[in-house]
Amino acid sequence: MTTRPSTAPAAAAAAAAARLRSRAEAHLRQQKQSALTPSTPEDLQRLLHELQVHQIELEMQSDELRLARQQVDGIVGESQIIAIIQTHTTSNESDEPTENRRSSTHRCHSG
Repeated sequence: MTTRPSTAPAAAAAAAAARLRSRAEAHLRQQKQSALTPSTPEDLQRLLHELQVHQIELEMQSDELRLARQQVDGIVGESQIIAIIQTHTTSNESDEPTENRRSSTHRCHSG
């Protein structure tokens, strides 16, 4: 089964995210559990706040990366469009003398 090109980047991103999560979970298992267990309600609130801030930071980074990717895709797309236009313009310029000759030949025969 082949993956359509439009879904391949999304599938690759999902696989990368799954690998990152797996690595993070393995790292968490290696850390001492006592360091993560809050001993007071204040510690619990502080830990919860830190996790929420970190989550927001990650979401913001994700948004920035997504925007950068769209900009890169746009630049690549623009470059391809410019190349097509330049190729078309170049081919039209090389055809132009032929068209001018046809017009002048047509004028000579009709006049």
